[in-house]
Amino acid sequence: MAGVSGAFLLWSQHFSKGKGLVEHGTGIVKVLKVDKRVECEFLGHVYSFNAISVVATSFAVGIIGGAYGIGGGAPLAPVYASVFSLPIYTTAGAILPTAFISSTFGVVSYYAMGHPPNWPLGLSLGVGGLVGMCQREY
Repeated sequence: MAGVSGAFLLWSQHFSKGKGLVEHGTGIVKVLKVDKRVECEFLGHVYSFNAISVVATSFAVGIIGGAYGIGGGAPLAPVYASVFSLPIYTTAGAILPTAFISSTFGVVSYYAMGHPPNWPLGLSLGVGGLVGMCQREY
């Protein structure tokens, strides 16, 4: 699923094709150029990365993370931040949807194999995460 994260990051910045804006929770991402290198501006800073390298790295991290059962989101955010010098607050937005998709498929597949999830624990963690997300400014 980490490869999907890289594709989602590229899609979210390719969405405007340099003409429009992509809204973000704390600002607006302005896509300046989409080619082999993607350039975007966020909060006055210009960020640039090689599109093919992001997708290839995301795929590799997804394969390795999947082999160990940890997924790709947890190790991928630091890779985006350290290797590609992308701000962590923009990479999180690309990684969270893939974590949701991966978790959903995990629950469905385990349920189909006859291993139902611990619903009270899962719901309490989900509610706690939702409350924590809403309290991010405090």
